[in-house]
Amino acid sequence: MEARTGERLSESTLKRIWGYVSLNPKPRASTLDILARYTGRENFRRLCLELQETSAFFAAESVRSADLNEGDVVILGWMPDRRVELVYLGNMQFEVRDAGTSKLRRGDRFEATAFLRDQPLYLPGVERDGTMLPAYVAGRSRGLTLLETY
Repeated sequence: MEARTGERLSESTLKRIWGYVSLNPKPRASTLDILARYTGRENFRRLCLELQETSAFFAAESVRSADLNEGDVVILGWMPDRRVELVYLGNMQFEVRDAGTSKLRRGDRFEATAFLRDQPLYLPGVERDGTMLPAYVAGRSRGLTLLETY
């Protein structure tokens, strides 16, 4: 943090902020400003305003269905230690080839227009054995951490 901002926060301050030392942390405004500057924002107030914005353009590594050929394999990963192999069937349709330890199963099918690294994967429905399952989300908290194709 110090290398990026020129400012230092003690280890005990960080432990308090993340709730490791006290169950009711109350950080100083100056501490929150340092953390906001670490993320590239001017101050904590500006960070909060940015988080309240409802839409924005952003750059992300992605795999788009439109760029795939039938039979291409897409490998996705997310925390904790999830890894799924998909086969592209064409027309934005994918089939799970290897579900690993995810809640998906081999043979599940779904439609997706794109996969974005560091963003959650939301699927409006997954077809399993001829039955449509409810919506599914992968990588809800940290997004997709692995994104490969071959």
